[in-house]
Amino acid sequence: MLSDADMFAMARKGVADLDKRNRVASRESKYGKRLRRLTKGFKSANGRPLNFKAYRSKEVNAFAMPDGSIRVYTGLMNKMSDSELVFVIGHEIGHVAEGHSKKRFKAALLAGAGREALGKWGGGKISALSSSQLGDFVEVVINARFSQANEKQADDYGLKTLRRKGRNSNAAVTALEKLGEGDAKRYGLTEALVSTHPAPSDRANRIRKMIADS
Repeated sequence: MLSDADMFAMARKGVADLDKRNRVASRESKYGKRLRRLTKGFKSANGRPLNFKAYRSKEVNAFAMPDGSIRVYTGLMNKMSDSELVFVIGHEIGHVAEGHSKKRFKAALLAGAGREALGKWGGGKISALSSSQLGDFVEVVINARFSQANEKQADDYGLKTLRRKGRNSNAAVTALEKLGEGDAKRYGLTEALVSTHPAPSDRANRIRKMIADS
């Protein structure tokens, strides 16, 4: 059985390895300063302390791990206004707050790729996995698909985050429109982002209706 403590430790160790593999924007870079400014006040979710970093990459993506680690790619930051980025960050926090990241981590470990990785790398023992092996596993988790219900809950959390910050709710719609499958080429979306999330256009339409009805 995988305890929460084991899972948080695995996620933390794996993300630390990814931080080494990627070019992390410094705190004093324009990306580091912007991310700090937009995440000010975001301390914890679901009892987990949140920590944010930006990866210098053209990839348009972001992810959250169950230990509270949230990473945003500069390719995404370049496409989004501040309010749109707050929605995306709120969406990722939602995955932690609602327990989605924890469930996806466990599911990935129990799935074929996870079992294979555990057997191949750790001889069936989680404690035997190295930092680099856990980094590889975290990449498996990142590319696992969230359910449509999970995405709706995370979108709702992102919308609430916008409102709590006093920002225009329509930023949720425009952010999702930029992530729309039809705009994948225009906005430089990665295949992984498109394939692991329900259609952003459908999500944008749902949020638009929610705003109109509120």
